Amino acid sequence: MKYLKYIIITCLILLGFVLFLNRSACADYFYLSSGTTGGAADGSSLANAWKTISAITGVSSGDTIYCAGTQHEQITVADTVSYIVIPDSTWTIDGDDTRTYGIYGLNKSGVIIDGATIQNMRKDANGYGVYFSGGSDNTVKNCNISKIYYATNPMIGGSSTAWEVLRGYGIYFQNSNHPTITGNTVQDIGARGIVVFSLGTPLSNITIANNEITNMNVGISIAQSTASTLINSVKIYGNYIHDFNNYYACSAWHRDGIHIWSIYNSDADTIRNVEIYNNYFADKVNPTGAGNSYIYIEYLCQNFNIHHNIFDDYLGAYCIRFKGRIGYPDYGGHMIANNTMSTSSSTIYLGGSSADSVYNNIIYLKNAGVPMAVSVGDLYSMTEFAFSNNIIYPVGVPTADIIDIYTPTRTRYNASEAAAAGLNTDGGYTDPLFTGGAGAAGFKLSISGSDTSAAIDKGLDLGFTTDYQDSTIPQGALPDIGAFEFLQRPGSPNAPSDAAEAHRITHVTLTWTPAAGNDSTQIYQSTNDGAYTWIESHDIAIGTTTIRNLTAGNLYRFKLITRKNSPYALSGGNVVSYTSPYYTMGRIR
Repeated sequence: MKYLKYIIITCLILLGFVLFLNRSACADYFYLSSGTTGGAADGSSLANAWKTISAITGVSSGDTIYCAGTQHEQITVADTVSYIVIPDSTWTIDGDDTRTYGIYGLNKSGVIIDGATIQNMRKDANGYGVYFSGGSDNTVKNCNISKIYYATNPMIGGSSTAWEVLRGYGIYFQNSNHPTITGNTVQDIGARGIVVFSLGTPLSNITIANNEITNMNVGISIAQSTASTLINSVKIYGNYIHDFNNYYACSAWHRDGIHIWSIYNSDADTIRNVEIYNNYFADKVNPTGAGNSYIYIEYLCQNFNIHHNIFDDYLGAYCIRFKGRIGYPDYGGHMIANNTMSTSSSTIYLGGSSADSVYNNIIYLKNAGVPMAVSVGDLYSMTEFAFSNNIIYPVGVPTADIIDIYTPTRTRYNASEAAAAGLNTDGGYTDPLFTGGAGAAGFKLSISGSDTSAAIDKGLDLGFTTDYQDSTIPQGALPDIGAFEFLQRPGSPNAPSDAAEAHRITHVTLTWTPAAGNDSTQIYQSTNDGAYTWIESHDIAIGTTTIRNLTAGNLYRFKLITRKNSPYALSGGNVVSYTSPYYTMGRIR
């Protein structure tokens, strides 16, 4: 017998009833198949398979049940027997549009559900594909969960927000600690695809990875309902979240890719240390444009790191939105970095938090009528906001506002005003030169003839080691801006040779022998052993430059790198060091 999928439920599990039998420690093999006719129906072979879950008997902890066909009964994880259940490719749990749960677990730990197909839960109230309440360290992976109350929308185009009640959840963990949810397909769900919810229980070490989620109101939800109960250490990565509601969306619906909700009436943060990375969001078929954000984070949160995500064709309000609590601006510490955003709406909103930073993002505005690329603040003071090394394109007319900040009064900045205010330093407003094409891969950086993406080697070094496609960072002298590193092609040129320096207190003259046959020499600078940043580019025929206005007492290092445009490649770097001396009354000391 050839089995194509596997479901392993390793815990104290009861399939529809409670068993009280003790057998020998030797594990046995049994068979369950709704498609088998005749036979003894004692589970001893496929020919003699049990026909239904409730017919199973004589199974003890550690035994294995091979499953096939479609089951029309709820699987309940209980406290009597531990099974290992292995289905073939036809094994399905079908709720027949009437049952509440596909798989149900109460206060159980260590369960692994692997490879199940679960569908057609009840349509008249909330149904759940997989539901865990309590317990810890449970896993749901490689399952296909679908058709759990999806709307038919009898009032398409109407203005009412009450006619359609959102019901149905794909995978739901309540007060269940350390969950792992990975490799699942969740689609056609009424309310939310994957939920981790705290009802007064601290939760930590939550992993939601590599799932495909489509056609529902909210893709992934992390929520908290009790003040001062902490959700801590969450990783959400590698998910493909797309085409939320393939039907009419009421204005009252959230329609978020990821929704994280911290309790409103708490004076302390209740969700912290969340990393959201390497996810692909796309919304290609939505007919209405209604929606809130691809990533929507509410109230008092701390230390969110959102990086190397791709946001494609969003018609809702924002790609990333933080909605803080008015009067509590001290929470935050969020970083939004190395994301690629292609949108017809605004991209980033940071409200009610402080010490936030926005670095190395590509913001590609597809609608010239978008009022603002980035909005910061909620009519009260925010502090320590950093915004640099981002590419925003196009910016419309030269005077178009692109950044809107309340600190505490409202100021709007166009590109030149932003630069004068110290915003988006080392950034740019030119075409990032995507390769084009369908899907996430269409947002890779490119070189076309003499045109090179302005994102290549222009990012800050933020400590990331891999990009969206798990390529090493950096590929060149510095990280690239955006979600993808440009992959260098074979045949790197030689580095400049004979690099040397001559100095006069606050300036230094660098000399080198260029690597002939290439296109340019790039100069990068490090101060006091900090990260290297690009400062100058010179034609390959040039072999000298003077760098001025150095600060006395600092250690400077200059890295000289040869660049070849076609095919694009960079050399290794030769480093020249110089410490600018202190001086008093014209004398060096």
